[in-house]
Amino acid sequence: MADSKTERAKRKAAEVRDAVALQSAQAEKKTKETIKAVEKSKIGKHIPTSLDSATFKDVIKMTLFLNAIMTIGFYCIVNSAATDVENAIKRTALNICNYIILIFGLGGIVVDSIFFFGQLFALLKIFYLIKFVKFLGMVLFLFATFRGIGWFMMASEWLYTICCGLLDLFFMYYLTLYEERVASDDYDENGMLKADRMNNEEP
Repeated sequence: MADSKTERAKRKAAEVRDAVALQSAQAEKKTKETIKAVEKSKIGKHIPTSLDSATFKDVIKMTLFLNAIMTIGFYCIVNSAATDVENAIKRTALNICNYIILIFGLGGIVVDSIFFFGQLFALLKIFYLIKFVKFLGMVLFLFATFRGIGWFMMASEWLYTICCGLLDLFFMYYLTLYEERVASDDYDENGMLKADRMNNEEP
């Protein structure tokens, strides 16, 4: 009797295992088919699949996207800190920082996109000014939260803030280079050296 129950349990376990394996294989097949469909779609054709196919313009797009995500996260951190702090002076400083990041950080995401995709290089001074004010907000945040929280949290916030600042610097650097390349006859609209110029530079 016990052996019969054991056999039934083994058969049941085997059936469940086979069903799970079948569902897993079907899901894997479906995922691969979806990826293949995306690869052949219009969107897939614009997604770089190797460094050789990525252009300088693609690098700027990725930096713009990462910068936007980091800025949204930074605004959430600042907003949370401004809500939780008890010290009146720090709360005021964090509220000011909150408005700076809201206007020049989140608003700056829109401005970054407009400057890049619209190629408004004649107004780069305004772009630099917006970034400078955003940097001031970041510095104010670091001073306002200094020693106000645990060391681990403070180190994490400082590291995140510094990464946000570095991404902004990279984006400013790339956009400035892109402006020079677009204006040059040696580069194409993607900021890449033209084939004929590249051949001339080869020894």
